[in-house]
Amino acid sequence: MKAMRRYRCLEKARATNVLTLVIRALDPKLNPATAEIQALKGQVLDRDRQILSLERECEQAKLREYEEKLIVTAWYNKGS
Repeated sequence: MKAMRRYRCLEKARATNVLTLVIRALDPKLNPATAEIQALKGQVLDRDRQILSLERECEQAKLREYEEKLIVTAWYNKGS
């Protein structure tokens, strides 16, 4: 009895192409939106790398600025 009901449901799904749509949505090779999603993921990764690079550069600039202040202070204190 269950097998017959399941068979009827599968036949209805095939008749209305619902199963085909579900398979296309789940299979990344058949889904055209997958390429766009992958491109967007790549863009996000590139942006993350750029952000990390800029954060490192900012930290290095802060350290250089602090070092320069220490040198100026030492020079000033030496002259006193």
